[in-house]
Amino acid sequence: MGCHAYVGGRIGTPIGDATLLYGKAGYTNVEQMFAARQTTSGTVDGFRLGAGVEHHVSDRTVLKAEYRYANYAGSYDRHQAVVGLGFRF
Repeated sequence: MGCHAYVGGRIGTPIGDATLLYGKAGYTNVEQMFAARQTTSGTVDGFRLGAGVEHHVSDRTVLKAEYRYANYAGSYDRHQAVVGLGFRF
């Protein structure tokens, strides 16, 4: 498995009392692999865009759903869907 780095930010707007809708953007870098030999071939830079929603179920519990799109130097792109459950302390 290759290394992956992401640096970015997000901005959002509240929808109702407990829900946040947001967008995100940033720089991403990933280690390229040769599929047939599973050896590294260097790293490629790219960008990531995304959008998501967070819903506060309680003061300390958050549900999250997010879509992410990344494009690596025009070589390939990646689509991801993320669902999460968070607890605040």
